[in-house]
Amino acid sequence: MHLLSFLLALVCCLSCSHGRSELDMLRVAYSNVEKDTIDGEVSLESGEIPHWLNGTFIRHSCGVFGETESDLNSPIVNYVDHLFDCLEMGTSFKFEDGKVSFYNRYYDTNHVDIFNAYNQNINESKVFWKTILAEFDVEQNTNLRENITAGPKVAMIDHVAWWRIGDRVAAYSEGAKGFWMDIHNVEYNGRTDYKDTIMGYPMGTMFVSNPAHPHIDPDGTVWSACLTYVPVGPSGVYSSRYTIYTIVDETRSVVGEITLGEVDLSVCAGDGEPYPDLDHRQGYMHSFAMTENYIILPTSAYLYDPCVVAENYRPELPFFKASFKWYDEHDSILYVVRRSDGQLMASIPTTAFFVTHQLNSYEQDGSIYVDTLLYANADIYTYNMHLEQIFKDIPYETYVERFTIDMEDWTLRPFSPKAALTR
Repeated sequence: MHLLSFLLALVCCLSCSHGRSELDMLRVAYSNVEKDTIDGEVSLESGEIPHWLNGTFIRHSCGVFGETESDLNSPIVNYVDHLFDCLEMGTSFKFEDGKVSFYNRYYDTNHVDIFNAYNQNINESKVFWKTILAEFDVEQNTNLRENITAGPKVAMIDHVAWWRIGDRVAAYSEGAKGFWMDIHNVEYNGRTDYKDTIMGYPMGTMFVSNPAHPHIDPDGTVWSACLTYVPVGPSGVYSSRYTIYTIVDETRSVVGEITLGEVDLSVCAGDGEPYPDLDHRQGYMHSFAMTENYIILPTSAYLYDPCVVAENYRPELPFFKASFKWYDEHDSILYVVRRSDGQLMASIPTTAFFVTHQLNSYEQDGSIYVDTLLYANADIYTYNMHLEQIFKDIPYETYVERFTIDMEDWTLRPFSPKAALTR
């Protein structure tokens, strides 16, 4: 995620600072931005901006973490305890005619309106929004539900990735739709309501998770994938699939599918027990790889629980804690799909792994090479990115791992998953 890159850069900068402890500076960094900067003047220390350079460099950023400069053991939920769950902002540098202007701006959303209504005092507002992995105040979220969902504004803006779709730009997280954005002025311009009707699937189809990061061909074709549940047979029975699709002219088209089997939601007891058949549960993906001719899905052993789509299933939990669970004993699987016709070429089980980002992927001399950032398990999300661990400087290991797939027999050549990835 972009926030992971920010964290690494922040930690590197701390060694250059003087006069304050690293912990003090971290607490300030993970606190609150009090006001917007709109069209702020940027001064140059040296050199000049070329007049031919026009455009906007934009990032997702965090505006509110709450009371992180005080005791993190507060009896009230007055700070965001996970890196992914802040109140979002847009941060950009706009280049135009040899000049640069800076924007650091809250979006015009219901979440921001509610926070401002409490005079930006999170001791009063609590963490009222539904989160991904951070603790939130369930009672406050329920009390403010009408305010959170009130139109015409949206509750929030997705803030993990940016997708270039034709001549427009959308902010995305890991949902099937994003938010059109005016990146030059850091403003919201409506939901990405595509021209297709749920990709041609029957009514009742659910897209439950989508890699945050797409691939884009030189001609502008966007490639992505999603975890899909297609209704089949009796009510509550769904076909569990991975869908590979493209976006052209704001229309999504299915290129290929990988079907895992049927899930029957009638077995969901409503007591928090996850769906029992692991083989029919899809593995989480934050990103995927693409070469000239193939899509490679690195599906992890962090498995989605289809019981989550049942009504009132564990509503007190953040989304990921309710939806995904790590199974060390379950294989991760590399799926290879041919781009030209969507044909599944290989399904390769491996030792359980967790991939965040792709570094490179290409075909050469009869092999596919996929370079990834790889982890032994999902702790990078569920443990290491909590603020308590960040403030304690708890170390973690990221492996740069190369998967090599032989295209003659579609086997994975032995790789070195390090001691931490052995069972």
